[in-house]
Amino acid sequence: MSERKVMGYWDCPSCGAKEIQGTIRVCPNCAKPRDENIRFYMKSKDHEEVVRNNEYLTEDQAKKKGNGPDWECSYCGSLNNSLDMECQSCGHIRDDADRDYFKIKEQGKPEQTQAVSTATTVSKTSPEREIPKSNQKKKTKKWKYGILLAVFAMIASFVFFLLPKEKTIHVIDKTWEYSVEVEKYKQVEDSDWSLPDDAELQHKEKEIHHYDQVLDHYETKTRTYTEREKVGSHTEYSYEDNGDGTFTEKSHVVDDYDTVTKTEEYEDPVYINVPVYQTKYYYLQWRWVHERDVKTNGDYKQEPAYGDTKLLEDEREGQKTEQYYVKGFLGKKEDKIKTYTIDKGNWEAVNVGKNIKAKVKSDQIIELYVD
Repeated sequence: MSERKVMGYWDCPSCGAKEIQGTIRVCPNCAKPRDENIRFYMKSKDHEEVVRNNEYLTEDQAKKKGNGPDWECSYCGSLNNSLDMECQSCGHIRDDADRDYFKIKEQGKPEQTQAVSTATTVSKTSPEREIPKSNQKKKTKKWKYGILLAVFAMIASFVFFLLPKEKTIHVIDKTWEYSVEVEKYKQVEDSDWSLPDDAELQHKEKEIHHYDQVLDHYETKTRTYTEREKVGSHTEYSYEDNGDGTFTEKSHVVDDYDTVTKTEEYEDPVYINVPVYQTKYYYLQWRWVHERDVKTNGDYKQEPAYGDTKLLEDEREGQKTEQYYVKGFLGKKEDKIKTYTIDKGNWEAVNVGKNIKAKVKSDQIIELYVD
């Protein structure tokens, strides 16, 4: 990294004289020394302009400027060189009450619109003005918020679709359906990799139980990939306000990278499926198995009841199920009759020919309000 001093400029707030060199401490137009209202700026905006306009300080100018920011005389308000131990305007001896240029800026004095910030970075290869990072962040946040809102809206719509809906149903009929499973105790054929204790073995065989993947060989293949690779470098420059009418130009080398496509050979493993054999048992076993269903059904005029299973000696009753239904239409849409499932308690409370208000989910009445 290298450094060079660059000439700064200031405008006289008293007479309005513009672009006074920073090494000049008294306005050449009105003879008023610069004071706390002064803000330094660079006339050239980037490195190319600085070079083209030869804005660099000479060795003599650099020696005279001192090595620190100007300081403000707390007695008369004039700005003095950092080398001065007393005010060049009134003779006041410098003390702790005297603020320097940067302290003045921190305490909210109005800045001139042409002032250059303390750390303005420009690139030799990219002189165009960049979009402020704060604006970029705002745009990124808006974009992310937009996506989140869209996703939220989709989820909300889906949830709303699944939520129970309150409907008014005119009931034209209600029905029921009962079912009893009949199981039969009989000997059935089955097979497994182990033999149950109460089973009667018929035969056994060595069969494939599963497959193991085993490495067989390698195949040489070629693949392409991309990676970031250094392709060169360029110099970037930044300018720092010294607070004394000059700026320090700092240069540093920045590496340039590009995405490069490359190819490489690699060994790809090839596996084969190798069968693993085990003994499989084929046997007979006594079990209760499904034989038939005995169903009954009817409407609200009949008392719901299970049918007569007429069990034989080797049979028994299994699972019993009850289903209740309400048939009706919404509002006055008599041509759109639907059937809804409902629990027994609500089914008994419903009257045919009447309207009911109910919460419905997937053609199931889950909550009932009777008119």
